[in-house]
Amino acid sequence: MLSQNLSLQQFVSEESGLEEAATSKYELFAVSNHHGSITNGHYMAVCKAPSPPGTKDKDQWYCYSDDSVKKLAASAVPSPNAYLLCYYRKDAEGK
Repeated sequence: MLSQNLSLQQFVSEESGLEEAATSKYELFAVSNHHGSITNGHYMAVCKAPSPPGTKDKDQWYCYSDDSVKKLAASAVPSPNAYLLCYYRKDAEGK
């Protein structure tokens, strides 16, 4: 199963000089899904919309297809049809 939270610590050596990358945490914010075969299929975007400031609501996931937008449960993201995963670095917010 793919994770909504990612750490690269196990892939960065101490000798690399990339200590900041090793301790950084990443959070999933979008997924491109592909349904079908290599010669024929359909792509859909799944993106997380942040909750409005000052509310206790959780971020909401949405599935964008050609002519529709539907809410998704966080447990459905990412799916086995994930083609491309997009993460942002949490500790880079506000930089």
